[in-house]
Amino acid sequence: MPTTHQHPTPLAFDELVAELRAWATGDLGLEAAVNLLTAHRSWLARRDFRDTCVVATPGHLVDDFDLARVWLDFAAAARVADGGQLPASDSERQILALAAGLAGYATSRPLHDLITGLDQHNTGLVLDAIAHTAGRPAASQAYRVTGSVEEAQ
Repeated sequence: MPTTHQHPTPLAFDELVAELRAWATGDLGLEAAVNLLTAHRSWLARRDFRDTCVVATPGHLVDDFDLARVWLDFAAAARVADGGQLPASDSERQILALAAGLAGYATSRPLHDLITGLDQHNTGLVLDAIAHTAGRPAASQAYRVTGSVEEAQ
Protein backbone atom coordinates (compact mmCIF):
# COMPACT_ATOMS: atom_id res chain seq x y z
CA MET A 1 0.00 0.00 0.00
CA PRO A 2 1.25 3.52 -0.64
CA THR A 3 3.04 5.12 2.27
CA THR A 4 1.89 8.66 1.64
CA HIS A 5 -0.40 9.55 4.53
CA GLN A 6 -3.46 11.65 3.93
CA HIS A 7 -5.51 11.95 7.06
CA PRO A 8 -9.24 11.35 6.71
CA THR A 9 -10.18 13.36 9.77
CA PRO A 10 -13.23 14.87 8.02
CA LEU A 11 -14.85 11.43 7.96
CA ALA A 12 -17.60 10.96 10.51
CA PHE A 13 -17.06 8.14 13.00
CA ASP A 14 -19.54 5.82 11.23
CA GLU A 15 -17.99 6.52 7.81
CA LEU A 16 -14.51 5.81 9.16
CA VAL A 17 -15.69 2.56 10.74
CA ALA A 18 -17.34 1.46 7.47
CA GLU A 19 -14.14 2.17 5.53
CA LEU A 20 -11.98 0.33 8.08
CA ARG A 21 -14.30 -2.67 8.16
CA ALA A 22 -14.24 -2.86 4.36
CA TRP A 23 -10.43 -2.76 4.43
CA ALA A 24 -10.18 -5.46 7.13
CA THR A 25 -12.70 -7.86 5.57
CA GLY A 26 -11.28 -11.33 5.06
CA ASP A 27 -8.55 -11.16 7.71
CA LEU A 28 -9.96 -12.31 11.05
CA GLY A 29 -7.20 -10.61 13.05
CA LEU A 30 -7.67 -7.27 11.31
CA GLU A 31 -11.46 -7.59 11.55
CA ALA A 32 -11.18 -8.29 15.30
CA ALA A 33 -8.77 -5.39 15.83
CA VAL A 34 -11.02 -2.94 13.96
CA ASN A 35 -14.09 -4.25 15.80
CA LEU A 36 -12.32 -3.88 19.16
CA LEU A 37 -11.34 -0.27 18.44
CA THR A 38 -14.83 0.45 17.10
CA ALA A 39 -16.57 -0.97 20.14
CA HIS A 40 -14.17 0.80 22.48
CA ARG A 41 -14.75 4.05 20.53
CA SER A 42 -12.09 6.13 22.24
CA TRP A 43 -9.22 5.92 19.76
CA LEU A 44 -11.15 6.13 16.49
CA ALA A 45 -12.99 9.22 17.71
CA ARG A 46 -9.76 11.11 18.40
CA ARG A 47 -8.30 13.45 15.78
CA ASP A 48 -4.75 13.04 17.13
CA PHE A 49 -5.03 9.25 16.77
CA ARG A 50 -6.44 9.57 13.26
CA ASP A 51 -3.62 11.93 12.31
CA THR A 52 -1.07 9.41 13.61
CA CYS A 53 -2.54 6.03 12.69
CA VAL A 54 -5.27 6.31 10.04
CA VAL A 55 -4.07 6.39 6.45
CA ALA A 56 -6.02 7.29 3.32
CA THR A 57 -5.12 6.37 -0.23
CA PRO A 58 -5.26 9.28 -2.68
CA GLY A 59 -8.45 9.03 -4.71
CA HIS A 60 -6.79 8.44 -8.08
CA LEU A 61 -4.94 5.41 -6.70
CA VAL A 62 -8.15 3.92 -5.35
CA ASP A 63 -9.75 4.20 -8.79
CA ASP A 64 -6.71 3.15 -10.81
CA PHE A 65 -5.42 0.31 -8.61
CA ASP A 66 -8.49 -0.78 -6.58
CA LEU A 67 -6.74 -0.07 -3.28
CA ALA A 68 -8.41 0.39 0.07
CA ARG A 69 -9.43 4.00 0.58
CA VAL A 70 -8.72 4.05 4.32
CA TRP A 71 -6.77 1.74 6.61
CA LEU A 72 -5.14 1.63 10.03
CA ASP A 73 -1.40 1.76 10.38
CA PHE A 74 -1.14 -0.80 13.20
CA ALA A 75 2.65 -0.43 13.37
CA ALA A 76 2.09 3.22 14.32
CA ALA A 77 -0.72 2.20 16.69
CA ALA A 78 1.63 -0.23 18.45
CA ARG A 79 4.15 2.58 18.87
CA VAL A 80 1.44 4.84 20.32
CA ALA A 81 0.40 2.09 22.73
CA ASP A 82 4.03 1.65 23.82
CA GLY A 83 5.44 5.12 23.62
CA GLY A 84 2.80 7.36 25.03
CA GLN A 85 3.04 9.93 22.21
CA LEU A 86 -0.65 10.59 22.72
CA PRO A 87 -2.30 11.18 26.09
CA ALA A 88 -4.39 8.21 27.23
CA SER A 89 -5.43 6.23 30.26
CA ASP A 90 -3.75 2.91 30.95
CA SER A 91 -6.87 0.98 29.89
CA GLU A 92 -7.00 2.92 26.59
CA ARG A 93 -3.36 1.96 25.95
CA GLN A 94 -4.14 -1.64 26.87
CA ILE A 95 -7.00 -1.80 24.36
CA LEU A 96 -4.86 -0.22 21.63
CA ALA A 97 -1.98 -2.63 22.30
CA LEU A 98 -4.36 -5.60 22.25
CA ALA A 99 -5.86 -4.40 18.95
CA ALA A 100 -2.38 -4.02 17.47
CA GLY A 101 -1.52 -7.52 18.67
CA LEU A 102 -4.64 -9.00 17.08
CA ALA A 103 -3.61 -7.30 13.83
CA GLY A 104 -0.18 -8.93 14.06
CA TYR A 105 1.90 -6.12 15.54
CA ALA A 106 3.73 -6.69 18.81
CA THR A 107 4.03 -4.19 21.60
CA SER A 108 6.53 -4.20 24.42
CA ARG A 109 3.96 -5.12 27.07
CA PRO A 110 3.29 -8.77 27.89
CA LEU A 111 -0.24 -10.08 27.55
CA HIS A 112 -0.56 -10.31 31.33
CA ASP A 113 -0.06 -6.56 31.65
CA LEU A 114 -2.50 -5.86 28.84
CA ILE A 115 -5.40 -7.72 30.39
CA THR A 116 -4.79 -7.03 34.07
CA GLY A 117 -7.10 -4.40 35.50
CA LEU A 118 -9.51 -4.10 32.58
CA ASP A 119 -13.07 -3.47 33.72
CA GLN A 120 -15.88 -5.88 32.87
CA HIS A 121 -16.96 -3.98 29.75
CA ASN A 122 -13.45 -3.83 28.24
CA THR A 123 -12.77 -7.44 29.21
CA GLY A 124 -15.89 -8.44 27.29
CA LEU A 125 -14.74 -6.46 24.25
CA VAL A 126 -11.34 -8.18 24.35
CA LEU A 127 -12.88 -11.65 24.75
CA ASP A 128 -15.18 -11.00 21.79
CA ALA A 129 -12.19 -9.86 19.72
CA ILE A 130 -10.19 -12.97 20.61
CA ALA A 131 -13.18 -15.19 19.79
CA HIS A 132 -13.59 -13.44 16.42
CA THR A 133 -9.91 -13.94 15.61
CA ALA A 134 -10.33 -17.65 16.41
CA GLY A 135 -13.36 -17.82 14.12
CA ARG A 136 -15.83 -18.27 16.98
CA PRO A 137 -19.10 -16.34 17.39
CA ALA A 138 -19.04 -14.17 20.48
CA ALA A 139 -21.89 -11.67 20.28
CA SER A 140 -24.35 -13.47 22.54
CA GLN A 141 -22.00 -15.48 24.71
CA ALA A 142 -20.28 -14.89 28.03
CA TYR A 143 -16.94 -16.62 28.58
CA ARG A 144 -15.70 -17.85 31.93
CA VAL A 145 -12.09 -18.36 32.88
CA THR A 146 -12.76 -22.13 32.91
CA GLY A 147 -13.40 -22.00 29.18
CA SER A 148 -17.03 -22.97 29.40
CA VAL A 149 -19.67 -20.93 27.66
CA GLU A 150 -23.09 -19.91 28.94
CA GLU A 151 -25.72 -17.75 27.33
CA ALA A 152 -25.38 -14.06 28.16
CA GLN A 153 -28.30 -12.56 30.01
